[in-house]
Amino acid sequence: MNRHLWSLTLVIAALTIAPQARSVELIGKFGYTGEWAVTAIVAPVWSGSLWSREAAGPFRMKHTATCMLGEVEEKSGQISISRVERGARFSASLELDGKKCTFSGLLAEERLSFVSCPGMSDVPFRLWVR
Repeated sequence: MNRHLWSLTLVIAALTIAPQARSVELIGKFGYTGEWAVTAIVAPVWSGSLWSREAAGPFRMKHTATCMLGEVEEKSGQISISRVERGARFSASLELDGKKCTFSGLLAEERLSFVSCPGMSDVPFRLWVR
């Protein structure tokens, strides 16, 4: 099984295991030069009487480059991630600074995705399972 599929399989396993489901830690890099370190802890979402095939949880970004006067060093929000059809692709949304942003791709350090947020140009993003 290739590494990308294995990473997504770990997340999907967390999505499909019952109430004792464990959370999964995601890490990544956000920004044109990867200047934001990303961490997220996602757990399966309870939907009525069933566990959905979606995971959600807190999302935090820490600025790792030199900050200019007035810049924020940390941002936080929520992330929701789900598998797209079959294979290792995922789609996700995150709420950051009051904006709902979306992206899709592969959970792999070497794979680049682009986050789309209202009123902003797309921003490079890498996300993978720790």
